Amino acid sequence: MRVINVGTDQTATPDMLRNGNILACAGGVDLVLPYPSSDFTAFTVKAMGPSVTIQSAAGIENTSHAVVTSAIAMADGDAQQLFSIRDHVTGAQSAYRLGTFS
Repeated sequence: MRVINVGTDQTATPDMLRNGNILACAGGVDLVLPYPSSDFTAFTVKAMGPSVTIQSAAGIENTSHAVVTSAIAMADGDAQQLFSIRDHVTGAQSAYRLGTFS
């Protein structure tokens, strides 16, 4: 696990999303997640300033288990754990799921 500082808008690389890494995003950063694949492990995004967004073309499943395609907004100090989820019918990795913690 390592902390990766994200200071500008960017698309995360698969390496950034492995091994339980923490992506510390500066205020105003728009972090785009690549399409999930089976070799990703859980990772955390931490907002280090206001107006951080996370988005994925594959979708992000919210805590109510509904897949949303719009960006997830985070306020200063918020943290979200994300991990890829598998479509049990097709066996394909289909989206990211948000996890919450205190």
